[in-house]
Amino acid sequence: MNNLSSRRYNGGIGIIEVLITTLVIALGLLAVARFQLGIVGESRDNKAMVEARSYCESGIEDLRRVMSREGFDAGGALAENLTPTAENFSGKSASFSRTLMIENLPQPGVTTNADARQKRITATCSWTDGEVELQTVMSLHDASNSALATNLGGGGGPALSPSLNAGSSDDISERIALEPGDEGYDQPGTVVGEAGDLYIVESSGKSASKSLACSDESLGDVLPFENGLRARRVDKDGYDGLEAIEIFEVVVVPPGDAGTEYCIPRVRFNGGVVIPIRGTVYSRIKPEDRSDEFLPVDLFSLDVSETGSYCVFKPDDPRAASAKYTCYVGGNCAHGQDGVSAASDADFTKCPYDRPANILAKVGEGGWRGRIGFLNIASNDATDLKKGYNVCFKEEVQGQPLTLDTARGYFSYNQGTSAALTTDDRHQGINKPYACHDFLIIDQQANKAKLHAECESQWGNIAGLKLASKEIKRVVTGGYSNPYDPVVDVSNCTEAPVTEYTITVSILNPPEGALNVFVNTLEGNTVCTLVSAATYSCVFETSGSEATIGVSGYPDLFCQNSLDPFESSCTIEFPEVTGVEYRVLGFVAGTEQDTGLASNGGGIQSIEISAGPMTVPCTLGDYVSEPAPEEMHGRPYQCDFVAAEGVTSATLIWTAVSGYGMSLIADPELGVNPSEVALPVSGEEPRVAEGPTLLVEQLQTYVLSGNIRVGNSVAAKDYNIQEVGINTTESACYFTTTTVWSPGSTVGYECEIPAGLSQNIYANFTVQNSCPNGKNKLLLTSGGVSSAPGGALLLDLGVVTADLTRDVLIDTSNEKCQK
Repeated sequence: MNNLSSRRYNGGIGIIEVLITTLVIALGLLAVARFQLGIVGESRDNKAMVEARSYCESGIEDLRRVMSREGFDAGGALAENLTPTAENFSGKSASFSRTLMIENLPQPGVTTNADARQKRITATCSWTDGEVELQTVMSLHDASNSALATNLGGGGGPALSPSLNAGSSDDISERIALEPGDEGYDQPGTVVGEAGDLYIVESSGKSASKSLACSDESLGDVLPFENGLRARRVDKDGYDGLEAIEIFEVVVVPPGDAGTEYCIPRVRFNGGVVIPIRGTVYSRIKPEDRSDEFLPVDLFSLDVSETGSYCVFKPDDPRAASAKYTCYVGGNCAHGQDGVSAASDADFTKCPYDRPANILAKVGEGGWRGRIGFLNIASNDATDLKKGYNVCFKEEVQGQPLTLDTARGYFSYNQGTSAALTTDDRHQGINKPYACHDFLIIDQQANKAKLHAECESQWGNIAGLKLASKEIKRVVTGGYSNPYDPVVDVSNCTEAPVTEYTITVSILNPPEGALNVFVNTLEGNTVCTLVSAATYSCVFETSGSEATIGVSGYPDLFCQNSLDPFESSCTIEFPEVTGVEYRVLGFVAGTEQDTGLASNGGGIQSIEISAGPMTVPCTLGDYVSEPAPEEMHGRPYQCDFVAAEGVTSATLIWTAVSGYGMSLIADPELGVNPSEVALPVSGEEPRVAEGPTLLVEQLQTYVLSGNIRVGNSVAAKDYNIQEVGINTTESACYFTTTTVWSPGSTVGYECEIPAGLSQNIYANFTVQNSCPNGKNKLLLTSGGVSSAPGGALLLDLGVVTADLTRDVLIDTSNEKCQK
């Protein structure tokens, strides 16, 4: 039985089992096939959807490039209800059709395209098996500038990364990092090479900036700009017109006249104009040893919100408690004002004469808006007042501030086109230059009440300081455009602000010998510096609108340069003279020191001779002390020049140094007018003529002296006399004692006044701080004559014929300081 059972269970599989197994496998394979087909189909649909979305986004981006007001108006690319036109595209996964619909967004007072400020764009892209629809909202700005069309004061809007810079400028510095062992590491100001390029090592010694020699032809026309910078107008967008300005820092390597000037690119301003914002930084911070000196402002660094700006803040004296600054930001000339002439293009603070119409395509309305302030002012430890400082603005002086700020904010407030839209507070770029935006830095205060008291006190101690508000808002009316306003805002200035200029002077056909080239402005004369064989650089500051460049001794040769618009170059051409060579020989009597040139400490400023159109300098010889008599000791002079045949005389011209006099010694043989030198009509060249004898000697002086006493009611020790002056250039004043200025103290002074002056002489006494502690104004009194409260004391001395004595009292008046 057991064997029979085994045979039965070891038998084969029947046909029924085989059929069932085959059916199961077939159903499984069919399911797998259907799943794979589903994946393939879904992938095709996804690819089509991605392509459709891409076509829709492309259509919207095309419309984003419409930046002009005309684009929003009827008939423009963004006109409302523009008839949708289908565009067809052949994609990789399907054929597509795209339509774009444009609508005005509902807004108060907006009824036509002329008033529309925002548009809704609907892009629809369809294919056989589906459809994609995208929407976006647009203003007159592109996405990168959309923050300027919001009410959020700095953020939000449809832009992913809103920028206060609004595309108005870019940082174009190219820096490389330096490591120990690298060429130039820790050697500021040296030139190093990297992959064929030149780099100037930065002040830190840890990095270097790419540069070119300023004379490099690839730089093109790089012109002098303010504060020793250089600039050029360039085309960077491919359209006609020089819409951008590039600023270069100039470094001389090695320093000195023999060094090479290198131009380091720093910033590119894209809107056609550079906006300067200027002021003075004052430190009223006492060091820990509580000495009389304030901490220097050189310890602080100016900071501008957003990249693409450039500030110049380099005190001449690293110990100075005050220094001027200028920060350059970018404006937008899309709506004007145009430059007045092609020459105005050399003034980079004005819009170009041929203003490119496409500036707005990149730069937002008004260009830059943002904040200007300082780094490392505020302390992170509010309990330790020694670690931080406060900055005083108008708000801190007038009362307890609502907020504590270390920077001043700038923006334009656009009121729109009609009364119905006056609630529109769209913030735009400032688009206007400002002056006298001063900063006052003080020790950190424990609370707002103490901050107000200290700001008010220190503000009153600085004569003429008028602090601007911490928020500068320019109101733009009459439309949604923001034209550049080139007129400098001086509302916070107590006197006319000055601007630094650099004018390059070229001399054609220069005569032999050194020339004295100068520039004359409202503030006086400034001597220009020789930079090459016949080129001079004139660097000066003035509040005026023009400058005259001339050459001493050549009154008929000069340039009249406009500063508004700025003309940065001047050419002075000397006439070519051909004819007879002459030599005039003469003598200057006096002591060895008196007969020397001013450049060597002598009393002679210059001796020149004029013949026809030319005036040339004469040379002085060695001092002669023989023969007797002693009164005829002195130096010979020699004048070599060329004059046309037929010229019979030349005029000798001399100038003495202040405090010296030069006169003619009578010589009957030289005629009635001995300064006129008769020239020989024949003879070998050079034809020699005898010049007159001159006498140079120091002038006799009278002395104005006295004591300046500080009254007991003057509470602080550093309210001293800032200046004692006399109204003649020949006079000099100085203090004779060094007593510390304090209540009850007395300081002596003396002024030297040349004898022989026929004019009335005035003595001027100016107090350093006219309003101590912000309380009562100071009063200056001398012999019954008083100044106005807080003003300068002016004493009329009449015609001075003897030594004089005048004492002055500094005391407080009954007039309160202005708040």
